[in-house]
Amino acid sequence: MTVPSWLWIGTPLKFSIWFANRVVTWTGAFYVWRRFRRTHRIWFWLIVINAVSLVALVIALFFLRT
Repeated sequence: MTVPSWLWIGTPLKFSIWFANRVVTWTGAFYVWRRFRRTHRIWFWLIVINAVSLVALVIALFFLRT
């Protein structure tokens, strides 16, 4: 799989954006899991949260490049 060069974490700013994104995503996923862990579709929602977060991160890094 080829990854564009602007997605690499090579600067402190990119690292900070990536780290903040992951912390917010993990915190939100933990909150959702704690609240809705008895439901049957919890794994679906956790995957959706992670996918939306990663798309937002890619968009942020793309606009940072331009």
